[in-house]
Amino acid sequence: MTDLRAEAVAMATAAACVAAAAVPAGAACWWLARRCREPVVPRYRKGFSRWDGFDALVLFCVCTMLSTALAGVLDSAGYFRPIFNDVRPGADAAEAVRFDYQNRRNTIAGLIVMPGVMAGFAWWKRFGWKELDRERVRRFIADVSAGVGGWCVLMPLTLVVHFVVNAISQQLDVTPDEHPLKSVKLQTAFDVALFLAGACVVAPFFEEMAFRRVLIPWAARRLYRPWILMAFAALMAYSRGGGHSLVGPLAFVGAAALALFALERVARRSLRPAAAILATATFFAAIHASVWPTPIPLLMLGVGLGWIVLRTKSVTAAVVTHGLFNAVSAVFLLRG
Repeated sequence: MTDLRAEAVAMATAAACVAAAAVPAGAACWWLARRCREPVVPRYRKGFSRWDGFDALVLFCVCTMLSTALAGVLDSAGYFRPIFNDVRPGADAAEAVRFDYQNRRNTIAGLIVMPGVMAGFAWWKRFGWKELDRERVRRFIADVSAGVGGWCVLMPLTLVVHFVVNAISQQLDVTPDEHPLKSVKLQTAFDVALFLAGACVVAPFFEEMAFRRVLIPWAARRLYRPWILMAFAALMAYSRGGGHSLVGPLAFVGAAALALFALERVARRSLRPAAAILATATFFAAIHASVWPTPIPLLMLGVGLGWIVLRTKSVTAAVVTHGLFNAVSAVFLLRG
């Protein structure tokens, strides 16, 4: 329990460091939005932006697979060796070494792909540069403020759930899994910059575009689609969980499925957005099932991010909230 308290203090300190930079920036954006008479949290409107199944399939593949494929191609061609000054770790290398190498190469590939993905989304929905008018700039400023505000609410709640779950695990004599990032060694300024870019920019951008920008609107249009996402969540829980961690992720997805069933029984159509948010958040949390019990607090984060997208009708605020959330973990690790 002493280690858990020390970790809580260290995490709270990291959150305070991030808040020292994020809160003034969010307050400035709130002031600018108010001066422009742009509401930070717009009046609620039903539904999401419309996406059909083909849109969801194509854009999800772009968000989740293109950067990984590019990383593999560049790795095979040997472009990463001069940058990292090492060779590709073999199959017998330590898990932390392989994770570090893959994390760095995927970050570089993500930074290369990100502008193309943004341009592709803009072209797909026919949003050209000619439409980048004052109204869109004002909405972007308001979304940044909403993202900071969402982080100020979700971060403490997620941390409380995280430490409560870990305390219960200790009482049950279940050791929480250690995240591979804790074993990553950042020796140079380039390593630190790459780590921060991956954690605070690349990962939030691609995950929010895939989960909140594509999958939530797609799942909200049909009653059966949230169950498809729930099936993928169960598959992720089974494939990523291992050893003593396998039972927990599967039980977690099962409990979320029961909640989804109850939600749909209460109101089949009026709560369709809520069902889509819950299913997507479960899928998002199950991807992190290899580090149990991380999916439990991440479910709360995913639900909160989905609500932010539902209210703002934009993914910008969710990306900001997610990036700040990851920034706390990054500062926590950098501070040792």
